[in-house]
Amino acid sequence: MNDREMIPKNNGAVPAYVAAGVLVMLVLAAILLVSGVYSLDEAEQARWREKVAPILNDYVANMAQKNLPGDKFLAELQAKLAASANR
Repeated sequence: MNDREMIPKNNGAVPAYVAAGVLVMLVLAAILLVSGVYSLDEAEQARWREKVAPILNDYVANMAQKNLPGDKFLAELQAKLAASANR
């Protein structure tokens, strides 16, 4: 079996488990940044925000399709991370 055969044939849509895994990785990265373990300059932060926005938008859309409050969860998470960064 090659790599292409392992990828589900879903017309290019990202499977929910992949999106969830990416979201978890982003949260962990944010925690490391907020805690001061890592830091990014303003330009790099802007680049990351731009690259991550479609992933977060897909997460919110996927949760909305399941009638789950992904938008509220994400907003609360972002607010908590921002509050932690301001300590």
